[in-house]
Amino acid sequence: MKISVKISVAIALVFTFAASAAAQDAVFFQDVEWSPDGNRLAFSRMRMETVDGKRKMSADIWIAGVDGADRTVIGTPELNEYFVSWSPDGKWIAYGGADPETRNGDVYLAKADGSGTKRLTGGNARNSQPAISPDGERIVFASTRDTEKYQLYVMDSDGNNVKRLTTDDSIAHYNPKWSPDGKRIVFYSEKGDDKDQIWTIAADGSDARLLTKGIGHNIFPGYCPDGRVIFVSNRDGDEGAVYTMKSDGSGIERIDWLKTSWARISPDGKRIAWIEGGFPRSDIYVADLDGGNRRKITGESGDAESKPS
Repeated sequence: MKISVKISVAIALVFTFAASAAAQDAVFFQDVEWSPDGNRLAFSRMRMETVDGKRKMSADIWIAGVDGADRTVIGTPELNEYFVSWSPDGKWIAYGGADPETRNGDVYLAKADGSGTKRLTGGNARNSQPAISPDGERIVFASTRDTEKYQLYVMDSDGNNVKRLTTDDSIAHYNPKWSPDGKRIVFYSEKGDDKDQIWTIAADGSDARLLTKGIGHNIFPGYCPDGRVIFVSNRDGDEGAVYTMKSDGSGIERIDWLKTSWARISPDGKRIAWIEGGFPRSDIYVADLDGGNRRKITGESGDAESKPS
């Protein structure tokens, strides 16, 4: 399977599809994350449809069991919600919510049942891609509050004490994720050359380390429970290939049976969730780490079967 949409700027997915889509309705998924107990998945579901003769893009956060049942939708009609992170106790999720018109947005926190929503950021900027730390005390996120290109920031879980972590205004930084011990943050940087690279920094923004050594186009990293990093790359000339590597960038191994735009390994290290397909149709799957026991979590191309019951 070749990814049908080339992804170089993560947040742009929510909006650029709306301008370039064909006339048919579309349902596709942006990201997927395991709950800490491995029993649920949270993901961003996006839909494009024609309303009153105009194309309309909507995005919401969905939560479902790993069997696809017990679905909950979190979001409001006024915002497009995407990029989700679980709290360590599994009771809360953080996500980005953006105005479809201005594209400005904020980081929100809500209970996993959709109640108790809190806005954590503000101002005239794009705040998105939050990740809650393993101790639940901090949230790292990407924002344009100080510059045109996304930079990384960290704040307390109540939205206070915001601190900027990255400082190069000429490079955009995306998709920050905490290491299991909370000491480092992995992310990828984009310079506009179609060779995005994966880095880590210490939790205070110091000690930047390039993991992917300038090889290939590398996106959407995340930590595995054993401290390795999973990511998508074309480093071997194969679009959508999935790899893991040690936290220092060594020991790169490919998951040979899988091609995708996004993949995450379960907290017990035995299963993997991924997005199969691309715009305008995709679905979320779960399987054993060797590819066995494959299960579709969303409905047929994300349509009627994937709607909450």
